[in-house]
Amino acid sequence: MLTLLITANVEDTDLAKKHLEKIQAVSKLEKNLEVVFLVKSNYKQLQEIKFLTVNVQNHFALVTEATTTDDEMVQMGLDFASGNDVLLCTIDTLPSVLVSVLEKRATDRKIVWVRRKGNPVKNFFRKIGNTAYNLGLVMIGKNADNFSEVRVQYFDGRIANNLASSIENNRELRITNSFKQIISSVVEPKQIYENDTKRDWKERVMLSLGTVSFIYMIALLALAIIYPCFNNMTYSWWMVVILVSWVLFGILGITITSKRIYQKRCGTPLRVDDNGYPTYSCIQFLQFGDKIPAPISEEIFTKGLIKSKIKITKCFTNTAQKEQTETKEKPKKIVKKVQTTEPTIKNKKVTKPTIKK
Repeated sequence: MLTLLITANVEDTDLAKKHLEKIQAVSKLEKNLEVVFLVKSNYKQLQEIKFLTVNVQNHFALVTEATTTDDEMVQMGLDFASGNDVLLCTIDTLPSVLVSVLEKRATDRKIVWVRRKGNPVKNFFRKIGNTAYNLGLVMIGKNADNFSEVRVQYFDGRIANNLASSIENNRELRITNSFKQIISSVVEPKQIYENDTKRDWKERVMLSLGTVSFIYMIALLALAIIYPCFNNMTYSWWMVVILVSWVLFGILGITITSKRIYQKRCGTPLRVDDNGYPTYSCIQFLQFGDKIPAPISEEIFTKGLIKSKIKITKCFTNTAQKEQTETKEKPKKIVKKVQTTEPTIKNKKVTKPTIKK
């Protein structure tokens, strides 16, 4: 089964319609699918997320405190997936990007990264910047980082399990090539989110670093090659001093720069107690069939989620909402309830959708 973890971190004026389009696109390549919303309690469209969850089959929602970080929500989602393959995305990720990731997954890739593609000139300098950045990471003893998106990723079930148990360095493992023996791949769409203008920090950083690195290399080549060509192929003592100083300056500069970028990439560490257990928790858990007040019209859910011309019907149960409060003890793993209404499927996850042709 594939678990689609959707982080609700931006508002959308047409959330329900775009979400169903996303699920419809993913369903073309993956029939055995469950959707898990990761949302904070102060999210402005929380009620819409709840309404989507309880009215569409195979949907769940993990509601956390407002102070919970995105990385902490992702770790909770990975733990909830309990061994399934995981496709991580955001509420505004383009459906075409998810389809491209699943197509790579079909070629037996265990990890699929997503990285924005620019024009050839920008890509050239970004690759130089990424090479210089990884050179600096080697000097400080870190794994290589391909500078891909941390919000949109695919992980095989075994890797997802490993990430779920790696609380203290969860994000670090997700951004670096820590699983070197695993076959991975990269998807490079021109646009990843509906609005990319505010999420191009990585590209701008790599473009700047690549430009500076290119100028540095040109200057080094000029000192090392052009100078002796005009001086009978010999180096004077002061030129040797300049060359050595220039190389040492480059090593020091790229080491400091890479360390700062890496710290920015790793973000804020997940909160844990002295025993390594998380101090954050899910305050509300919802699934399909739970009862909540319906503040919006049901008409937005009339479209089907499967590529053929069929429609998924809605059904309701008297399942009560489950709430969890934050304790000092290790939080219990969230257990998915099995729908008891007919028709059912003998599966530990969810019920078989009731469909009408």
